[in-house]
Amino acid sequence: MKMEIQVDGMTCRHCEMAVEKAIKELKGVKEVHANHKEKKVEIIYENPELTKDDFFKVVEEIGYISIKN
Repeated sequence: MKMEIQVDGMTCRHCEMAVEKAIKELKGVKEVHANHKEKKVEIIYENPELTKDDFFKVVEEIGYISIKN
């Protein structure tokens, strides 16, 4: 499965890596690609129990803002 979320507050590659690392810790996440310029994060995962809110929660816990649309 693939999902894309919008994240505000990332300003550099270090921010992208922090977001990627946090999301990768969720069970069933295979790949994460963050892009601070586009304010987006692409997530490839195989756990059908994961929801957009799960990803938002992790992002917000490390200090970034989820753009819920």
